[in-house]
Amino acid sequence: MALLRQYLWRLTLTASRGEDHETADVGDWNGGGAGERGRPRAALAAADQVVIGDIDDMSGVYADVLGAGGVESINLAIADFGGTVLGRKIVTLTADHQNKPDIGASKFREWADEHGLNVLFGGSNTGVNIGMAKVAAAKKVPLFVIGAGGASLTNEDCTAYTVHYVYDTTALANAPRPPSSTAAARPGSI
Repeated sequence: MALLRQYLWRLTLTASRGEDHETADVGDWNGGGAGERGRPRAALAAADQVVIGDIDDMSGVYADVLGAGGVESINLAIADFGGTVLGRKIVTLTADHQNKPDIGASKFREWADEHGLNVLFGGSNTGVNIGMAKVAAAKKVPLFVIGAGGASLTNEDCTAYTVHYVYDTTALANAPRPPSSTAAARPGSI
């Protein structure tokens, strides 16, 4: 998962510039968030770990989109990176949101408050990711939406801590299409 490797690489670059990697966050990465430096958060309590979460559908209709395969790709990316970043062990948390926004949001909130979550990957289901985007903004923990395609995640439900990393429904509806079969069937339309 190239996105995860980029995030881990950013932590390494932050430290190589002499910046305090313990207080750097996605706001610094995205060009904003300067006022967030030094803010206390549970992630700083887990100074010996980098905590990565994945909340996705593991048992329902979207389980085959990412589900267990998404968890495996995160684990492979962590292994490719050596299992540590800046001398801190990389820990993975996973949960099944059961396609219910309240479960996804409450699990995100729990991990941010109690487990020192540094970054979350949200899988399929736009409704669940909209709920988690609100938590991302409140907890100031980056959320990478990697499976849901709802256009509102790029627009009205986007926050400073949300990255919609896939297509959205507006882009799909306006993508270039091949000529229709009826146009190709008319003489002289080739």
